[in-house]
Amino acid sequence: MPRGYRNSLDTMTRRSPHNGPMTAPDPTRPAAQPGSPAQPRVSYLVARLDRLLRLWLAETLSPFAVSLPEYTALSILGRRSGLTNAQLARRTYVSPQAMQQITEGLIGRGLITRAPDQGRGRVLPATLTDPGRELLARCDAAVDHLEERMMHDLRPGARQAFLESLLDCLAGLRPPVGSTGLTTPADHK
Repeated sequence: MPRGYRNSLDTMTRRSPHNGPMTAPDPTRPAAQPGSPAQPRVSYLVARLDRLLRLWLAETLSPFAVSLPEYTALSILGRRSGLTNAQLARRTYVSPQAMQQITEGLIGRGLITRAPDQGRGRVLPATLTDPGRELLARCDAAVDHLEERMMHDLRPGARQAFLESLLDCLAGLRPPVGSTGLTTPADHK
């Protein structure tokens, strides 16, 4: 269990915002509206899940001496080789400067390589090495176990619906093509 949460996992995952135990919904009462005092906001729950998942991922990856941004970069390169430092930074949600440090560390450990690409000027696309692919496979297996644990209580059909709902939510917040920043729902009409 992540440090700092050994005695508070129940509080983080199974308590209502009023600090009482969560109970099954009463079918005779109308469902609470999202964001009402009886129902926590979706954004709040997503943020809590993100924070807790990041802690568990860090703990899960620590035996492999891999940080979460390093694992994310390796995972991205495992699915799409040849990305530039800037592309990796965007997909890993870190600054280009931070990604430069991450890639230098991964290169130093022999997990990725960067070589000039003919026709792309000074661009140095990154690719996984064989040791990088082997480490990624071991990390993926550990993360698969963590995700299985996280979704253990979901019904089989609910797992697919959860994944599809997350993808729909991401698509709903994706800026329109050509946009330079965040937009409001009114901007999409």
